[in-house]
Amino acid sequence: MNFGWINDPAAVAGVLAGLPAPLFADVAPPATDGDAYLWDAARKVTGSHLTAHNQLDVGCCVGEGFSSAVEYLSCVEIALGAGHDYAAVCSEAVYALSRVEVGGGRVRGDGSIGAWAAKAVNQFGVLPRRLVGTYDLTRFDPRRARGWGATGLPDDLEPEARRYPVKTVSLVKSFDEARAALGNGYPVAVCSDQGFSMSRDADGFCSPRGTWHHCMCFIGVTVGRRPGLCCVQSWGPQTPGGPIGIGDHPACSFWVEADVADRMLAQGDSWALSAFAGFPGRRLDWRI
Repeated sequence: MNFGWINDPAAVAGVLAGLPAPLFADVAPPATDGDAYLWDAARKVTGSHLTAHNQLDVGCCVGEGFSSAVEYLSCVEIALGAGHDYAAVCSEAVYALSRVEVGGGRVRGDGSIGAWAAKAVNQFGVLPRRLVGTYDLTRFDPRRARGWGATGLPDDLEPEARRYPVKTVSLVKSFDEARAALGNGYPVAVCSDQGFSMSRDADGFCSPRGTWHHCMCFIGVTVGRRPGLCCVQSWGPQTPGGPIGIGDHPACSFWVEADVADRMLAQGDSWALSAFAGFPGRRLDWRI
């Protein structure tokens, strides 16, 4: 398993200073009653759970967590009537933009900062997992992740990425804020050092255990007898193991108890995403 989150409060503060709506608490809509599962929107739009991310041997989890957040946000907006198509998001591009175009190439080795990725998707945008010009971005490529992570997104791709920004990114600092975000359809990319067991219990929860410097994405909330947030991974389709729990969540995700989620979010580098300028529909002529 690989991680890749860098805990840098000074870098987070620098990003916050330049955002129009830096704190989710200041702009948050009211929390909704009941559970919210963003994967229901994904299944409505695509017919199934979204394809699991797998960062393989690269410490690019920040790119994975934020690209997952954009994917779920896109599905929610399409399900609500937005006039664009769904496409998976190129995580290598998010990772590269966060490290180089935003972070200035200051990180040696793998890894990035959540705030840098938040600024990247907001100010530089994202790319679809499609053929884009001469680039085949349809599959994750670990060599591309490391290469672009060192040099930045190629200049000829930057204008294309800028067509697809996430218009609002805001820092989420508590379970209650995340509950409000998710209840209103906004995924939360979560960066923390909290580790977990690798097997879900009967409700789909993993117990806190050990230390991971890791970025994942919260995609669901439950507020019933066992409040918590559902966290999607970037380690392939069957991690962690154990039963599928509350809400028939994706097999690459698990539930996190509310108090554990509170501790994760209090570390101060987790971000709600809203208002994605999505990928345009493509008219296909099936007579070809």
